[in-house]
Amino acid sequence: MGTQGWPKGPNWEGRMMNDDPPMIAMRDTSVHHHRRKPWNRAFNSSSIKEFEPLLRRRVKLLVEKLGEQKGPVDLTMWINYFTYDFMGDMAFGGWSEMLIEGDRQGLWHLMESGISISLALEHIPWIMPYFRLLIKANLREDLMLDHSLRKMNQRIKDGATTRDLFYYLNGEDGVDSQPLPKNLLLSDGLLAIVAGSDTTASVLSNAFYFLIRNHEALINLMEEIDRFYPAGEDPTDSRHYSQMNYLDAVINETLRLCPPVPSGSQRAAVPGSGGKAVGPYYLPEGTLARIHSMLSNEILEISSLILKHSGLSDGSSLPLVGYVRMDLSQHYRIYTVFLWTV
Repeated sequence: MGTQGWPKGPNWEGRMMNDDPPMIAMRDTSVHHHRRKPWNRAFNSSSIKEFEPLLRRRVKLLVEKLGEQKGPVDLTMWINYFTYDFMGDMAFGGWSEMLIEGDRQGLWHLMESGISISLALEHIPWIMPYFRLLIKANLREDLMLDHSLRKMNQRIKDGATTRDLFYYLNGEDGVDSQPLPKNLLLSDGLLAIVAGSDTTASVLSNAFYFLIRNHEALINLMEEIDRFYPAGEDPTDSRHYSQMNYLDAVINETLRLCPPVPSGSQRAAVPGSGGKAVGPYYLPEGTLARIHSMLSNEILEISSLILKHSGLSDGSSLPLVGYVRMDLSQHYRIYTVFLWTV
């Protein structure tokens, strides 16, 4: 929650299926800062350009596959396949081919079930040492681990064909003299795939749901897209995206109505710090806090209406309910939503 804010809370300990936590789960701020450095390099404005060809290829393949379908189409399923394939390309330079083969190995289903389990276990993090003993006998969990190790080892053997996330995590850009060990490389690579594919897929699915339910909004968006990308133009060329205000509004409204992480992120004071002052309040050490994303958005909307109708404001200035720092890959996930929607 900002550079001077709170680190993650202990609920992340209940989400870790092994002893190798990814960068996002680090509660020690100094360790988190160190682990974040290669992510900073991977998602700066110039590095992001390296991912665009990968994304264009996946978008075109998805459109091709949708065009081949007959009868009713499960759009959410195809969006899931698309985001999973692309995030694997972005993280490891290649991971899966679900757009072509489907979920043949059950990896998407395994990921979804794992997320559901972790959301329950985060409330009882003390049980994790015992739970880990149980999942060691679960062959489905071994399937994901085996697939991950195989892809990572193949990526190390082949070297970089593109400047993917692994290129930076493994220190192949020559900046870090001591890149991450293999176990942490695997954790951070999986973090990108799981966190990136699931959240992006939910935003895309929700956006199309609302557009299908709102014919006027759908027509307005189609007219804007046709204006910037008439017949014969390549809609995967991002040069006009910054000017597409209606598309931007559609995505932002989707994020407001259905944030990908509606309950927000649990935070807690650094152990040994004694506590933290938040505005006029003091929260002692051991107190857990969340800024509920969905509730905050509703409060912002209601406050805006109250101010507007009271004559105190035109509604354009909203009260600050809470600030959560946008993670690096979120910028690229929003770009992915832009490109796919167009």
